[in-house]
Parts: sequence; structure tokens; C-alpha cells
Amino acid sequence: MRTLVVTDSTAYLPESYAASLGIEIIPLQVLIGDRSFQEGGEGSEAVLAALRSGVMASTSKPTIETFSSMYKSASDSGFDAVVSVHLSKSMSGTYDSALIAAAAAPIPVHVVDSQSVGMGLGFAAISAAHAAEEGLPALQVAQIALSRAKATTPDAWPCRAREWYRRIRFLETRWQRRRNHRC
Repeated sequence: MRTLVVTDSTAYLPESYAASLGIEIIPLQVLIGDRSFQEGGEGSEAVLAALRSGVMASTSKPTIETFSSMYKSASDSGFDAVVSVHLSKSMSGTYDSALIAAAAAPIPVHVVDSQSVGMGLGFAAISAAHAAEEGLPALQVAQIALSRAKATTPDAWPCRAREWYRRIRFLETRWQRRRNHRC
């Protein structure tokens, strides 16, 4: 079974690396004033210039048509399914756009809410790409992406976080005692 892995630009995967893994990237839109740019490339330069001059920049989700086009292209290219892994739906409407487009896609599309952004999302897409390369069924590829995403979110680290908090508190207390002792 040939499964295409799709993610969005908030995974911040280098284009050449994503291409080497067969991952397709759908860019978010960067809005500066009344102008719109694709995230990355020209959009990055525009954001830097805007921020340096004090102009606000924001982002916008990709359109449903962008996802529909990607899913149709996957079908036309001989893929049997798509696993579409995206940034947290609590942060953007990207997941919802992908889900709506998936309902009308000519092949099965499994949309994954990574509940993350940045490399948490990137690691999920990379893991999905490796699973797809092994020929695993699309549903299993989606489950692997979700599992990796959950393993890279802070919620997966409660014991470790508590341990670090305990150590920091210990060091702060120790430092405070030494400081008070010198006075």
C-alpha cells in the first residue's frame, strides 16, 4: 500500500529533508497588513521586515481547496491513501480544513491532530513517513504519527517535569541559604 504523508509548514522541516522522506508540506499563510505570503521563503523575509518595523503579522490556515488539491494529486500519482499530520487544532483551523477536504477526497485520508507544533509535529510527520516507507497500512501510519506526537508533547513528561521542578527548587533553596548565610 502506498501512503503519502502530508504535513504543514509549522513542522519546520527543511524542504530537502521532507522531500527525501516523501513528505508533502502545505504552507500556512502569513498575513501582513493586506498582503498574504506563504510561510517560509518570501514569507519569512516579509515577516522579519514587518516585525523590525513594528508591523503586526499573523497567520491563516491553508484553504480547504489547497488540501483537496493535494489529496487529488496524491490519488492521481498512484497513492492508495494519505496520512495528513497537522498542528494542534487548539491553535489553528488547519486540522479542520484538512478534515473537511478529506471527506471529499478520492482516496482514504487519515487526518491527525498532532496536538503540537514545531518539531513535535515534525517528529510525528517523520515517523509517519518511515512507517509509510515500510508499507504499513495507512491507519497504522496515522496511529504511529499520533503516538510520536503524544510522546513529544510536555504532557508526556509529567514525571520528568516534576523531577526537574524538585531539583530546581532544591537548588534555589540551597542558593538562598548560602546567600542568607553570607550576610
